[in-house]
Amino acid sequence: MKHAYCTYFDHNYLSRALLMLRSLRAYDAESTVFVLALSDLCQAALKRLDLPKVEVIALYELEQAYPELLTVKLDRTPIEYNFTLTPVLPLYVFGLAPVERVIYVDADLYFFSSPQPVLDATAQASVAITPHNFSPLMRDKIVYGRFNVGWMTFRCCPEGLDCLETYKANCLAWCFDRLEDGRFADQRYLDAWPDSYPGLAIVTHKGVNAGPWNADNYRFSERGGRFFADDDPLVCYHFSSIRIEPDGSFEGLIPDGHRAAESVLVRRIIRPYTARLLRERVELRRRFPALAAAEYAGLRYRGAAPRPSGPPWRFVGRTWPDTKADARVSDAAIGEAIALYFNLEAAGARNPDTLLGQIIARVAQGRRRISVLDWRGGVGQSYFAAKAAAPDVELDWHVFEAPAYCDYGKALNAPVQFHEIPAPLGMPRYDLVFVRGTLGLDPDWRRTFIDLSRATEHALVLAPVLVHQASTFVAANHPPEWRNGAGVNAWIVSEQDLQAAAAEAGLRVVGQVPGPPIAGFAEMPGQATARVMVLTRA
Repeated sequence: MKHAYCTYFDHNYLSRALLMLRSLRAYDAESTVFVLALSDLCQAALKRLDLPKVEVIALYELEQAYPELLTVKLDRTPIEYNFTLTPVLPLYVFGLAPVERVIYVDADLYFFSSPQPVLDATAQASVAITPHNFSPLMRDKIVYGRFNVGWMTFRCCPEGLDCLETYKANCLAWCFDRLEDGRFADQRYLDAWPDSYPGLAIVTHKGVNAGPWNADNYRFSERGGRFFADDDPLVCYHFSSIRIEPDGSFEGLIPDGHRAAESVLVRRIIRPYTARLLRERVELRRRFPALAAAEYAGLRYRGAAPRPSGPPWRFVGRTWPDTKADARVSDAAIGEAIALYFNLEAAGARNPDTLLGQIIARVAQGRRRISVLDWRGGVGQSYFAAKAAAPDVELDWHVFEAPAYCDYGKALNAPVQFHEIPAPLGMPRYDLVFVRGTLGLDPDWRRTFIDLSRATEHALVLAPVLVHQASTFVAANHPPEWRNGAGVNAWIVSEQDLQAAAAEAGLRVVGQVPGPPIAGFAEMPGQATARVMVLTRA
């Protein structure tokens, strides 16, 4: 065979690695990928998955072939020992298979087009490595190395093998997760290679091993279903900055230059990948329950994110605060919606929402199909609760949401249609307008309520709405499951103001279900509650 790939990972990175392998297989179905399983659980899962053209190597096999590894294993942290293995794995692969080249790839790469043009361009090179090419705001990271180890190619020739042997000796002698005497882990050694190996090639293709460290240098675009970094096809992106906690919450680094609302990198590359990763993780944990118990929190350089303390609600004022930030589109809030999506999707008919089923039955009135407007409905998670409650009714479900939620929902293949706010509600009307606790999230709640009322054909359901006995005011909600103190502002609407808005919209309340009181508003005499309200045309 002309070339083979190799990579390593443990059970914590299994979901990322499977995405990488599938994306690579879409463009190179024939080349063998040698996977070093760094944990017994990872090895067992890979054996059961039985991926085509994937050869699994147990860690003990590598250690038996290179017993010198065991002399340093106890002196290094798990991540440092993993780094020590980087040069050993390609050498081992050369001993297993008659290949001309071995391409080492990190497990958190994802392929968007064929790597073959890059392999062709470096076919005669003894070694090929990719520069970080740091963006201006990241140039201080050059101390960690001019090159990134996420993509390296080695040819089976004297110079290529000599490079690997020297690399192995260096990593055995020193490979620690710190800066020391011009060294850093397994990565800083690459800085000396261009002067040491005349046959080495530096990959200049902008779309190979692009990542958060250089993304701000490029303009990412989508043309004809293909992605580009400037004018180079995006071959693979390095998703090293996405962190997933054991509870399923996530956080990702967005390069500063791509925070614009219509950024292709964010909307079409990072968010869809994150959604796929979260789904892959959930499905793996369902298939291999031991993964849930073995998974650990946190990645390198980052401690556990703090959680807020104190009551989840606090009084803000009688007017909407002057703030541009919307914490509801934070990773914490979206992660909560995605987790609920997976739970409801899996629960199916086992966990129906009885009240919602009764409402749908009343709206349907014997019809087999109704249309539903789900206002600020997240990633479409409420569809599953509704479908479980009314399995015989076809639901034409429409979610109106912020663009970030729409991006994630589409990537999850939610069985709904997404409309990006501020998309007009317009015509035609919807049989059922469903507002699950989100009426107060808009600065002008009354305008939103009137617009939703006009879009209502039969019933508008507020499930719940936050109501106060006497006053309308703004409160801040800081759910304990949202990390880093994230929170969201919301209107608490007085009963009188809500009734007046309903009358103005031509609606009447036909049913209410009182909910629990909401604490935290000592400044406002009276009781605030969350209640479900059903309104129909007067």
